[in-house]
Amino acid sequence: MPIKSGSPRVQAWVHEVLNRLIDALPLEIQFLEAKNVTWRHHNLQPEYIKRLEFYLPPNARHIYRDFRKADKEFLVSTGKHDNQYLPELTQACSTAHARLLDNDGFRELVSQRVREFTEESSAGTHAAFFASDEFPRLVGEHVVNQIERLATHFLDHVFWADYGSEFRALADEKRMLRTVNSLRTRLLEYDRKLQASLEEKSERLCEEYDLPAAPPTR
Repeated sequence: MPIKSGSPRVQAWVHEVLNRLIDALPLEIQFLEAKNVTWRHHNLQPEYIKRLEFYLPPNARHIYRDFRKADKEFLVSTGKHDNQYLPELTQACSTAHARLLDNDGFRELVSQRVREFTEESSAGTHAAFFASDEFPRLVGEHVVNQIERLATHFLDHVFWADYGSEFRALADEKRMLRTVNSLRTRLLEYDRKLQASLEEKSERLCEEYDLPAAPPTR
């Protein structure tokens, strides 16, 4: 059955899926441009770079799946993001982090700098945090995410300001992030094209089915 002008189904595609993804992707692009994949060592996943349906509220995910069935182009473009580019980048981050932790030079550098930091009393009341077995994993996470500066609410922001460049330099010297950077750039370039494609698709559907670009404000 052909879809008619003003179709509530198409309107849901535009308002609940396309518009939400168009609004969400710029933040993902911003993180990728900053070289911060937001990868976390505790679950081996990025925090703010997600499968596209996870940018949507639960009810909208049903509409997302309906749209993917109805629009082959949308099915293919979202599939590349979710099933190829993002998983491959995530795996590269996990591999790079594991290589860092297995590197004797990295672990020794962490131990040396933690010792210096705590002896100078810069650790304050948080000395146990820096001495924990988890701390090298956190340092490795910062390296994978290519963090240059931490916000002041992070317990290790002073430590990272003092020593972060040394850890990043070690990773660069060992070329541990070469694959991460290649795959991050690939996803970034794809996201920019996907953003433009979603905007064009939203405009075309609104024109073709005589729909408002967004729900009227109340």
